Amino acid sequence: LESSGPATNVNTPSLNNNKIYSPAKGQLTIQQAGEVKIYTAEGKMFDSRNISGTTTISIPSGFYLIQINHNTYKTIVK
Repeated sequence: LESSGPATNVNTPSLNNNKIYSPAKGQLTIQQAGEVKIYTAEGKMFDSRNISGTTTISIPSGFYLIQINHNTYKTIVK
């Protein structure tokens, strides 16, 4: 089967490889070391930082694209 559109490199974090999750309202936890960039649904950069292990970031509710070491994930913060 051929795809009928451009391929994207955006992943949804799976339960088996849970690097990104929202443990509480207004919080985003990332479990991985490296360069992290957080973008809003509108494409504006919300935050950029280097992390080393588990990091929790206060963040408004919404849909975000998270780039970790050049891999991009989508997530929703409630």
